[in-house]
Amino acid sequence: MRTHQKALTPKCCLLKTILFCILPALNFACAWRAGAQGWITNSPLIVPCWTQTATVLTNGTVLIAGGTVYNVDGNFDNTNAAEIYDPVAGSPTLTGTMNQYRNSQGATLLTNGQVLISGGGGDSSSEIYDPGDGTWINYVRMNEEREVHVAVLLTNGEVLAAGGFDDYMGADTASAELYNPNNKTWTLTASMPYTADTLAAVLLTNGTVLVCGGSYNGSYFVTNAAIYYPASQTWSNIAGMHEGRAGHTATLLANG
Repeated sequence: MRTHQKALTPKCCLLKTILFCILPALNFACAWRAGAQGWITNSPLIVPCWTQTATVLTNGTVLIAGGTVYNVDGNFDNTNAAEIYDPVAGSPTLTGTMNQYRNSQGATLLTNGQVLISGGGGDSSSEIYDPGDGTWINYVRMNEEREVHVAVLLTNGEVLAAGGFDDYMGADTASAELYNPNNKTWTLTASMPYTADTLAAVLLTNGTVLVCGGSYNGSYFVTNAAIYYPASQTWSNIAGMHEGRAGHTATLLANG
């Protein structure tokens, strides 16, 4: 026995088509909202700046130091200001000022919980932030001026500072040096196989350091990559990246 269905009017067909198209989209939107994550705005920094460093301290707060500021004369200047951001309170508080005005410096959390600030803004000095009393100590000079360089904590507790721009020489550098936290000194180590600033570096699981990319002579983004071996204080070239890049990041993945 054949059943007969009532023919749909054009209006009914149009409504059915609209619902067919919209309902899946609404379901997707609801599912997306349910699992979505977003950004919220907390209290702003006390000192507006850029090219500053941000270092997570052992207690979970963040040290924000130095950077470039827009002063009352309408010019760009370095700052020695530092503040501590509390992620629980969602707000910053001022802490002790650095001894030197800096921008584009290196910042490295040491094994004892202090923070080493190196170079930046045409300066070869370094200093250490002590979270215990909010002061800056151990003001010592590096062997070369450098900014927009890399500064990496090694497994032996020393810090490798490599590459960057030497403001005094007006050129990029391939030089590298090591900071020894025990005697508070910098000593030169072998130079990188290539010259660059605004490069990226990451400590690998075997204790070596991968350095990659960067800018050369202010106009070339390089694909170079190299490995630093702390045990022998030597470098070796490795296969370059597929694309030249500068001002990028390098992140160690879970698989090494």
